[in-house]
Amino acid sequence: MDSVFQFKNQTLGPELIADIARILDEAAIPSVLWGNYLLTIYGIPSVVDGASFVAPDQCLHLAYEKLLSAGFPECSGSTDCVWNQSRLCSPPPHPHFHVSKNLYLSLYKRSRVLLSITDIEKEIAKAEGIILTSDSRLPRFELGRGGGAFSPTLYPVHILSALRYTESLIMLASRDRDHHYSCFWLAMLIYMWEYVDGKEILREELLRPSCMNVYRALRSEGGDLQGELENFKEE
Repeated sequence: MDSVFQFKNQTLGPELIADIARILDEAAIPSVLWGNYLLTIYGIPSVVDGASFVAPDQCLHLAYEKLLSAGFPECSGSTDCVWNQSRLCSPPPHPHFHVSKNLYLSLYKRSRVLLSITDIEKEIAKAEGIILTSDSRLPRFELGRGGGAFSPTLYPVHILSALRYTESLIMLASRDRDHHYSCFWLAMLIYMWEYVDGKEILREELLRPSCMNVYRALRSEGGDLQGELENFKEE
């Protein structure tokens, strides 16, 4: 049975994100939360511009249809929308909706952003590289930080573990090293280093060796970050 949820200008927060995850799950679309909202769950005090979900490439159209049916307003194509600007600091979503004038619900193809994981459904089943937003290892709310973990009473929402997210950022920065998008990925990586590094959810020694070289170059004064990104090879 399809979800009875209908979007009626609800506030963007854990409850709405859980409702979106439920809509996708009920359509048999495996997904993970992505974007700035994800950073807040790791405890990073990030500005939130909306919620983004990543799904398998072949499921994007169905995901779009399900969210449209749930009442999320699709973008009109207006130049007021940040995603319709001529120069973007990060890759645009494929379809996107407007939760409010300046808050977006975006969908991304797995192949475009989730380079550390090739099969979302299989990784969800393993419960290693993909975890829940209610995971006990995630930080709780702390003043001056991000909102942290979701309540376990909410519908389950899947996210990358901080380790896999960090590896994805490194892979994206390497892939886009000759494009200005690389600066965006590196900025996200610096957030992970500044706010999450050293905690239980992100231990440098558990990174894949090729990713570890890039990460250490980022952290080290005088490290050859550009050289490591050019030499990076996926394992």
